[in-house]
Amino acid sequence: MLQPKGIFLNLEHIASRSSLGEKAFDELFVDSLYAYHKTHNTNQSKDEIAQQYYNRNDKNANILTLVETQCQWLRDMGFTDVDCFFRLLEIALFGGVKPR
Repeated sequence: MLQPKGIFLNLEHIASRSSLGEKAFDELFVDSLYAYHKTHNTNQSKDEIAQQYYNRNDKNANILTLVETQCQWLRDMGFTDVDCFFRLLEIALFGGVKPR
């Protein structure tokens, strides 16, 4: 559906290249969930929220891929100017331009 010369952008949860990056993302996410729950008065402890996050049902189904691999998939499909435009740990905004 994307018109020629249209820009495709994908904001995606991606695989980390290191366990340090993966751990930093997980800790940031748990901290964010805890802050959210505190503002909504759920009275859940940070440990409870962390356990729910680490033991969630979709964890095994959530298969992550490196952003470099996903950018290469776009190049293989013919997209041009493919790049990763923004990345914060395991969240990346990447894309490219659909060829004519």
